[in-house]
Amino acid sequence: MEMKHLAAAWKRGTDFLGTRYAILCGAMTWVSESNLVSAISNEGGFGVLAAGNMPPDLLAKEIEDTRRKTTFPFGVNLITVAPCFRDHIDVVVREKAPFVFFAGSIPSGKDIEHAKASGAKVVCFAPVLSLARRLIKQGVDALVIEGNEAGGHIGPVATSVLAQEFLLNITEVPIFVAGGIGTGEMIAQYLALGASGAQLGTRFVVAEECAPPLQGGVHPGPGAGRHAHFAVRRLAPDDPRARHRERGDEGLQPPAARFAEQGEVRGASSG
Repeated sequence: MEMKHLAAAWKRGTDFLGTRYAILCGAMTWVSESNLVSAISNEGGFGVLAAGNMPPDLLAKEIEDTRRKTTFPFGVNLITVAPCFRDHIDVVVREKAPFVFFAGSIPSGKDIEHAKASGAKVVCFAPVLSLARRLIKQGVDALVIEGNEAGGHIGPVATSVLAQEFLLNITEVPIFVAGGIGTGEMIAQYLALGASGAQLGTRFVVAEECAPPLQGGVHPGPGAGRHAHFAVRRLAPDDPRARHRERGDEGLQPPAARFAEQGEVRGASSG
């Protein structure tokens, strides 16, 4: 897919998210915090805070910190099976989070209604087509389909299989594809099938903007560096793995345009 066609290919996704790029950073527990989320949103992507098992007061602070660091759209991901889930809903409603993602299991109709009543757009993960249709009837604004290549709460089906099932059968709401996506070429393939955009997780863990996990609710602070168990380097211009840059948009170079030097990078928990 040539760059001149990209804006049209993911227009439904960018219009929905209010971003330049229809690329979401998956919510990774204790990793997707205000530093990474705001950096992605500031560069034209869509960052998603991970509520995970955060104490409710810490989640409220992370939302506040993210708003202080970016004026661009972002979301908050809530795990429906988390011990503080009900308190987390109250927090995102009170803080008027612009987007609320429900993950972990299928939320109730009341949960969806409660979040939407605050003005938030609601995004849910759908593992099978029948549940996707039910969620749409309950008012969700968009769906994420996440294959077993992803981290976090996932099912046994591969992303490529889910994409064929969902993208060819659901047109009512935008659908974002997640799981095992690490290149622009793969994003383009799913856009050609009808996806509105893509969600990536591990690809952002190696970014310089990704600070070490929150420790007791305290950020390590600027200069603390990325995760110690990832060795990161920039690719030389003549490295064949850098070929996507030659065809890509030079404006989309931060977090995602870096690779792990280590051959093995395991998925972090998301969705």
